Amino acid sequence: MVEHLREHGMKQEGLFRVNGNVRAVETLKQRLESGEEVDFLSEAVDTCAVASLLKQYFRDLPEGLVDSTVQLAVLHRHQEFTDEGSCSDLRELLQQLPCVHYTVLRYLCQFLTQVDQNHKDNRMTALNLATVFGPNVFHVSSGFEGMKEQNILNKVMAKLIQNYSSVFERQTDRTPAVFPAEPPNLIIVKVTGDSSILPVTFGPGCTQQCFREHRPPDRDLQWNAYCHAKEKEGVQLLN
Repeated sequence: MVEHLREHGMKQEGLFRVNGNVRAVETLKQRLESGEEVDFLSEAVDTCAVASLLKQYFRDLPEGLVDSTVQLAVLHRHQEFTDEGSCSDLRELLQQLPCVHYTVLRYLCQFLTQVDQNHKDNRMTALNLATVFGPNVFHVSSGFEGMKEQNILNKVMAKLIQNYSSVFERQTDRTPAVFPAEPPNLIIVKVTGDSSILPVTFGPGCTQQCFREHRPPDRDLQWNAYCHAKEKEGVQLLN
């Protein structure tokens, strides 16, 4: 989905702010979860539907992309952040995330940085994107306190987008944010207790070992069939 949006949605006005048709989003979700290959371009799948499904995926993660321990630490240290130190503080905190979570967050923020770079066309600045994705990436409790926390975390989300290089790239590597030159590994993760399927790209320093603790315990026949089909295509999967 991200690659489709990167290729065909960057100039879509209101990308992620304008919701896709509810029925179209649900149909697309069901097709992808069943392991069906969807050719977004040839089928002329609505860009807003693809964008809405991407948001929904993060919103529906059982424990959120940023776990409660790291999220609480980010909240507690937010008021201590300075312009000079906030990015390094964020980097240290986010590196405490499980490898798969950190890698997906990095990939998402890299993509959102590219969306922001096209804000003159799509009208989606980093602040607008943070308002949309903050609640999907950071899960807070309901009520007044949750609203206060969400407001802070949306600001953190904006900082992740605006300062992608400072937060996610190594100090010694300030080249444009890209994954390694060699073909990246692709792991398909089925979230425990959920039917969601998560494609994760990762590079050196984040090997399949990092993902073992996150593998789903038991998978149904449909999931097994999907894994078998993907392995034939050369895709690595968690077993």
